[in-house]
Parts: sequence; C-alpha cells; structure tokens
Amino acid sequence: MSERELIKLIEETKQGLRFKVIVKSEEKEEKLLLEGGDLVFTTPEVDVAGRLNAALKRFLVKIGFPQNRIEITYGCKKKTKIIEVKDMSKEDALKLLLDYFRSMHKSQSNIYES
Repeated sequence: MSERELIKLIEETKQGLRFKVIVKSEEKEEKLLLEGGDLVFTTPEVDVAGRLNAALKRFLVKIGFPQNRIEITYGCKKKTKIIEVKDMSKEDALKLLLDYFRSMHKSQSNIYES
C-alpha cells in the first residue's frame, strides 16, 4: 500500500474531505482493501435495509475516523459510496488509512511466520 495511491483517493473539500468506497457484501471478513486503484470495503453483512452503510460507518470509526463527522453523501442504496468526513484534514485521514494498511500487512506477515 503506497502513500501515493492513497493520496489520489482522498479529495479535500471546504468542510473536510471525501473519498469513494466500493462495498462488497457477504464476504468472509470485514476489511478495507485497495483493488484496481479503488478503496474496497468487504463485510459479512447482507445488502438489506442500510446494514452495509452501518457496517461501513462502524468500520471507519473503528480505525479512527470521528463518528459524528462521517456522512455517506452518495450511494446510500448502491455499492459505490462517497464518504464525507467533516473537519478532518487529508493528512489525518491518510495517516489513519496508512496505519490500518500497515497493521493489516503486519498481521498477515505474522500468519505466514507461524
């Protein structure tokens, strides 16, 4: 996961930042990936009654995004979503995402070393 790839995915706005996430439901585990230049969120949740949106928001909060500032501004009923985070800098979001991807890489390395 390169910092340059992530920088391209995060757009600064007057209110904070925005980025696109593609959601894949009914997957084995909840995680964030970079596939073909897109952020992809996988979740075991089924695509029913806003459950994917709730799972995505919970996940973003879990990795450090501020809960009360996350809004899905496009794609509430679609797989491709635009997330806006108010009062957050691109640098702060980039740090959260890089920390997440580094921790994922480290945990996968530990699996192979066992």
